[in-house]
Amino acid sequence: MLSNQVENIIIPNSVTRLRDRSFMGCENLTSVIIPNSVTSLGNRCFMRCKSLPSVIIPDSVTSLGVECFLVCKNLTSVIIPDSVASIGMECFLGCEKLSSITLSNSITSIKYNCFSFCVNLSSITIPNSVTSLESGCFMGCKNLTSITIPDSVTFLGEECFEGCANLYNVNTTNNHPEILKLVERAKTNRKRLFLDFIHYDPEIIDEFDDINTLMYDVFEFVV
Repeated sequence: MLSNQVENIIIPNSVTRLRDRSFMGCENLTSVIIPNSVTSLGNRCFMRCKSLPSVIIPDSVTSLGVECFLVCKNLTSVIIPDSVASIGMECFLGCEKLSSITLSNSITSIKYNCFSFCVNLSSITIPNSVTSLESGCFMGCKNLTSITIPDSVTFLGEECFEGCANLYNVNTTNNHPEILKLVERAKTNRKRLFLDFIHYDPEIIDEFDDINTLMYDVFEFVV
């Protein structure tokens, strides 16, 4: 591990992988350049780099380790290239400012607590390559309002979306029973939002088959 006072790092082209805990606890780190020679980021590699606002993961990288960016509180956006086939559990847990994530089209699962408590995350699209959403993967993402889930997903772990009280849109044609429950939960959340704006009796809302259309007509937006 480096000194926690380091602010900028340029990794030389001779490096092929970043070992476990390489930069863990570098709380003043604001900039890191990872060359195309690097193929993997080890476990807890950037854990608790609380000042790091962004990172560019090169196309050479194939895996992100366990807790790789855990509690990187200032990380705002991440693009995970299609070269990445594996993202470790709790990889982005507690990244409070993370608002934008582009996932690799090569991953097959979103691991345990991978994005839990990313409280600024508002929307995410799960790639068609994913078959499994593991336990707690988006738990505590309280500002998540929209998610797209492909038909490829066949497994949902416990508490995947626990604490996602503002999830209004689940875009999917997947008929998995747990996903259908999530769709119904989103519909309930939309009705709750509607009632927050106007104090109509819930029975009136139930008369409308398409709550999205109703809300568009009234508020000129769709949630």
